[in-house]
Amino acid sequence: MKPTLDRSEAPLLFATFYPTISAAEVSDHFREIERACVELGRLGVVVDLTDAPLYSPTLVRLAGDEMKNCQERVGDRIVAVAHVIPNVLARALLASVQWLAPPLFPSLVTASRDEARDWVTGHLERPPAGTLLNVREAIGRTLPDTTPTLSSIGRSLGMSRRTLQRRLSERGVTFGQVLDSVRRDAAMSAITRPGASVYEVALSCGYDDVKALRRAFRRWTGRSPSEYRKLRT
Repeated sequence: MKPTLDRSEAPLLFATFYPTISAAEVSDHFREIERACVELGRLGVVVDLTDAPLYSPTLVRLAGDEMKNCQERVGDRIVAVAHVIPNVLARALLASVQWLAPPLFPSLVTASRDEARDWVTGHLERPPAGTLLNVREAIGRTLPDTTPTLSSIGRSLGMSRRTLQRRLSERGVTFGQVLDSVRRDAAMSAITRPGASVYEVALSCGYDDVKALRRAFRRWTGRSPSEYRKLRT
């Protein structure tokens, strides 16, 4: 049975899992999370694993791969995730998945749904880290003229490469992930502009050629730039 994703308290989302789940339903669940991130921006999730699926190596590998891909695409928009797990077997399932795909965001395991809600809500109420916002803005100013690096962006923000790397690490992200996120947002916006060619979009996002943009779009959306444009226009 496919997990449900309740958006009624967005940007706080509630994902509920059930004892039976297929491979397709696991993939669909993470696609829903990604869509929610794109639509809502910053969000937090409470994952209810009270009636978790039975442990299986196949399920663990699949969930680990899907979680890793989800984090690569939208992990910078997930503020925190709390897991409601009252039994040992379900905790073992989560631990195995997180071993394959360590979370890039604060993560909590608790047996209380109320505690999970309050903990995630507390993270959502904190303002975004100024450093991360400033890095995104600095990268945006640099593209498409040059390829941003840790050193060049650090200099523009008045800090060393090492300091910037440490501050990003404190937020649970890497410079490459932030750069990819800025390019993704710019590309998805540019591709829907009337008359914009795929080549022009690639150049505007700092890619050397169309092939690089196409690979990135496949990674972000599972579609080519042209296919994505048709869906959005």
